[in-house]
Amino acid sequence: MELMTSWEKKGFDQGIEKGIEKGMEKGIEKGLENVTKRMLLEGAPISDILKFTGLTEDQIDRIKQQMK
Repeated sequence: MELMTSWEKKGFDQGIEKGIEKGMEKGIEKGLENVTKRMLLEGAPISDILKFTGLTEDQIDRIKQQMK
């Protein structure tokens, strides 16, 4: 097995870090989507969904469309 140079290791570590960050972002997005769906199903006003999730009206509309 070939040893990595310090530059390769740094690049590898940065790649892992970016992957973790992307995964966390996706998880947060999925969580917000789930909360939005539950709020919509409960009949929450769009103004409340906007306030509590930080999503835009367009994002909420896309989620609504997915639910149909």
